[in-house]
Amino acid sequence: MPRLAAWACAPDLHLRSLARLALACSLVLACRSESPPHRKAATEAAPREAKPKLEVWQRPGIAMPDAFASFPAPALTDLVGAWVVASDIPGQRELWLIEAQGRKLTVVEVGGRRRVHGLSLHSPCTLALVDEGGRKQTRPFVRVGEQLFVHPEGVAGLSTAEGQHLACTRRTTTIVPASGPCRSFDEMLGVWSEIAAPRDACMLEIIAAPPAAAGSPPPSAPPPTLVIGEQRLTQREGAWLDPTLAASEALRVADEAAGLALLAKPAEVTPSREAPPAPG
Repeated sequence: MPRLAAWACAPDLHLRSLARLALACSLVLACRSESPPHRKAATEAAPREAKPKLEVWQRPGIAMPDAFASFPAPALTDLVGAWVVASDIPGQRELWLIEAQGRKLTVVEVGGRRRVHGLSLHSPCTLALVDEGGRKQTRPFVRVGEQLFVHPEGVAGLSTAEGQHLACTRRTTTIVPASGPCRSFDEMLGVWSEIAAPRDACMLEIIAAPPAAAGSPPPSAPPPTLVIGEQRLTQREGAWLDPTLAASEALRVADEAAGLALLAKPAEVTPSREAPPAPG
């Protein structure tokens, strides 16, 4: 009879064990399904905020070297408006529509093609034009009073009261100090570097006045010349211009319609240093 009693109690113990096991499993599952708040924060990635896409004219320009800081930089806001300027194609012109405080440039070609660029100061005498694909081109320029002179192959320059001069070509920018050697800089992939051995000779050429003849008033000295390589720049109201730039005054027009009408007229050919000399 004792064995029979023990056997009779065994099913009850077995059912109790199963019940305890089921209770334990349910507690484990409940714990896993309810993670602590700090664990949820770590495991759940925060939603990323989509950054707004900047228009090409909203992107920042390239910072200039500190060596250019002493030269007066024109304000881009002064260029806002419509201008007819020399094109990259010799003998042709294009219309510039400058807006957004001088940062947005729309170029309209003779055939009506329109291209949007970001506009910025590449140096105090060079403009940077960046298209929507990120491609950059530069244009030397100067302001002479209310006039704007700009040409892709011109050479422009500025001066300071201390006797320093800055000359800008399409590819390099050169500082001609009051004394000492010149310093040339170029920019590649958004980084300015000083050229260890400048390729172009540079100097401020000052020629003394010739002696006065007997009984005649003393003649005036010829104006100084800023020499950059083979280019000779003459001064006009504090700005320096080579012959190509001096013949490339941009024409301010009232609006786009007036600019397109001007583009339709034949343009005078701007001198190009690549053009062969005229016969005779």
